[in-house]
Amino acid sequence: MWVIIETKPGQEKRAKLNLENQGFEVYLPYLSHKKYIKGIWQSHNEVMFKNYLFISKDTLSTNLHKIKYTLGIKRLLIDKSTLLPFELSSSEMTRIVNIVQNNNNMTIESGDHVVYTKGSNSKIEGKLIKKLNNNRALLLLNLLGKQQEVSVELNNLQKVI
Repeated sequence: MWVIIETKPGQEKRAKLNLENQGFEVYLPYLSHKKYIKGIWQSHNEVMFKNYLFISKDTLSTNLHKIKYTLGIKRLLIDKSTLLPFELSSSEMTRIVNIVQNNNNMTIESGDHVVYTKGSNSKIEGKLIKKLNNNRALLLLNLLGKQQEVSVELNNLQKVI
């Protein structure tokens, strides 16, 4: 079982570090993707649930008061019906971990909608027809009202979810 902690805005990493230093087992899920910043596509890791992280109930014991006064923590989420910390089951946590792992190992397959992320033609969306080899792929784009097949490098593509 896992307990949900709300952090102060933008202080997820700080709260995680401070809780780990106190002996808590903490999980802060990240998703990786490419982000268009100042005209350039950059690889970027982003917190999956902004302002939230998870603590294993096994490491909680009776030290709940420590959490409240930890730097970066806003509050422990409480179930109002039982007045106990709100819990996530192990199966729900496993599902979150699987989403994070699948995102980090995201492979682009034939038929996926993708966006081209290089140069002046970036932000063009298309459909992956097939992989030509380990480095290149054939993309179907709609350019000037016509369907065009274009060969591009695989590392310049990002899957559209």
